Amino acid sequence: MREAIVDAFRLVCKCYEIINRSALHTYHSALVFTPTQQALYQRYCKEMTHKACWLRGGLAQWRPLVATVNHPGGGTSLDFTVRFSPDSSQLAPLTPKDIRFWDAISGTPISCSNLRGENITLADDFSVVAVPCNNTIKLNNAATDMPIATFTHSSEVTKLALSHDGSQLAAALSNNTINLWDVQEQKSIATLDGSSAEQLMFSPWHCVLASLLGGEIQLWNGTNGDFIACLDYGPEAHVEFLFSCDGSRLASLTQKGEVRSLALWNCENGNFIGAAKDVGDVKKLAISDDGSFIAAIEGLTNVKLWSAVGRNRLSLIDTIEIGKEISLEISRDLLAIASCYGGIVKLYDLRSRTFISTLQLPQPVSLAMSPDGTRFAAGNGYGAIHLWDVASIRAAEPASNKQSSNIIALAFSPDCSRLAAGFEDGTIELWNTDQAGQPIANRRLHSQSITGLDFSPDGEQLASGSWDKTVRVWDGKNGSTSGIIEHKFTDRISSVAFSSGHLVAATPEDVTIWDRKTLHLIDAINLNSLSLPFSQVFSVLLAFSQSGSLLAIACRNYSSMTSSVAVWNMEERTVIAPPLKVESSVRNLTLSPDGSQLFVEKYDGHFDFSTFPQGKPLNGQDTMIRVGSHTPMEPQSHGTVMVIILRGGSLKSIAVYLCSISLLKLVYRRLLLDRVCLLWDAGMAGLVRS
Repeated sequence: MREAIVDAFRLVCKCYEIINRSALHTYHSALVFTPTQQALYQRYCKEMTHKACWLRGGLAQWRPLVATVNHPGGGTSLDFTVRFSPDSSQLAPLTPKDIRFWDAISGTPISCSNLRGENITLADDFSVVAVPCNNTIKLNNAATDMPIATFTHSSEVTKLALSHDGSQLAAALSNNTINLWDVQEQKSIATLDGSSAEQLMFSPWHCVLASLLGGEIQLWNGTNGDFIACLDYGPEAHVEFLFSCDGSRLASLTQKGEVRSLALWNCENGNFIGAAKDVGDVKKLAISDDGSFIAAIEGLTNVKLWSAVGRNRLSLIDTIEIGKEISLEISRDLLAIASCYGGIVKLYDLRSRTFISTLQLPQPVSLAMSPDGTRFAAGNGYGAIHLWDVASIRAAEPASNKQSSNIIALAFSPDCSRLAAGFEDGTIELWNTDQAGQPIANRRLHSQSITGLDFSPDGEQLASGSWDKTVRVWDGKNGSTSGIIEHKFTDRISSVAFSSGHLVAATPEDVTIWDRKTLHLIDAINLNSLSLPFSQVFSVLLAFSQSGSLLAIACRNYSSMTSSVAVWNMEERTVIAPPLKVESSVRNLTLSPDGSQLFVEKYDGHFDFSTFPQGKPLNGQDTMIRVGSHTPMEPQSHGTVMVIILRGGSLKSIAVYLCSISLLKLVYRRLLLDRVCLLWDAGMAGLVRS
């Protein structure tokens, strides 16, 4: 019974958004993706009413990833942050637009606060939200949005801080003072010297207020405003500080000239504990719960780790190379290090000084660990928040030392028996979809990121395009290289596509056409000849009609998010209609078999249909086209695999299968771990079933 309950809980955690949309999705879009060795799958798999898509090579057991939730306000700013409540029960992503609260155990939503502001502040216990505006600060209940108090000052508020429980408020003002308020009594406690406050922060538990003022750190009692100490480290000026989670210690970074040092202080009385001198070009501190470990970013790619040992000394214990644009988070004995540029998060055990896991996550910008050490969360630049179970991470296979790369492009063979994946480092992998073992082939002949993949209609050939300005052709069955297109491209390749007779490749300047079998150059289409409403193209997507007589060309404007789609007649060498204007970037597109209809999927989540007076019906016969070639126009964005169903040559319904790009690293190994199914009626231009 316990196993069944745990399985059901994990299923809801993983597929909450899908199930919440419709109860039928429990069978159609959720249960089929549960691990095959779990009792839940084995008990109910026979009751699945749809037989169209049976997954092969799926997960056997639950993975450490508990849930992935999407914050609609994320992805617009690197100020997107994630925090846990003190009791580890809630998770709160903060953006300038709003604050949302999720259950930290399951990842399901609890509530949403509509309070917004550029410098919005949330109390550590999630009780109070402070929103500054000019010379006022409005406090509201975080759970209900009900107003608590409004504090008005004589000058503009430049910095603010809330105590752990929201009972005290500190506001640094433009007149070089700090006002300390009692929130419950709504009265001023004290006015402190706050000349040009660069940092203002309450300690987590002991209500000590610290401010960084012109290179000096001053400590005050947060309940009565009494002065505690000025942290003095000789001639060196403080440039950054951070409290430990238990509030007992404060770590500060100091500088004199080009030399930086790291110092550790007692928060209660301001006494000096220890220091490490000449630590290099470090910044962005992180400190363990009890202050026994301190980490800092050095330069662009390294993380340094110190331990507080002995008297008056911090000892350097490790230097870790990770990648560009680093974020840090420490909780208990675990250090999380994220590389936004590299698209990875590494978990490092502070006691054993070893990596325990490497997690794939596109553009991680915010990390958080629950105080009890059971959950780890990471938010990325696209607004997705991933929640992991730490115990499951520790129990999983040890972290590999092999440097991984992000998947940028995917393509299914026409019969869906093979899947090709293109990586950011230029690698091409080919997989048999019936097996989840080793790939059929792994080749790295491109020197830069793969930008386009496509199989020929008979599955015999696979074409790849890259930022290295080359197009290569591979054997579509075994992945062996057939050769490189001998053509001098002037710009990066955006997309490649096959028809029964042609291979085409697009750059932001033109579309080049070759004979598919001989690979001899046939023609080139200058994008300026398409009568586009803009002169500079950022990227291009391509799609052939079934006969290969028509080619859809989607061009994204270089200076905006708009696009334009033209349909090119391959025989007459001309466009068949004025270009279609699309008020968004195009994610994917396809033509009906007779070329009479164009379907466009956009990045804003909408679909566009256009009808062309061209082609003949298919005598009422159903035709299914698998559009398995998808290249995100934005690296590490969301991917799409589409099945288009057409009847009588006219578009009747569309089934669109979406999977998060964060799972694409596993897609080629485990095959489509997550899915959302939409049925769209082209005639009614409305949603049939979701």
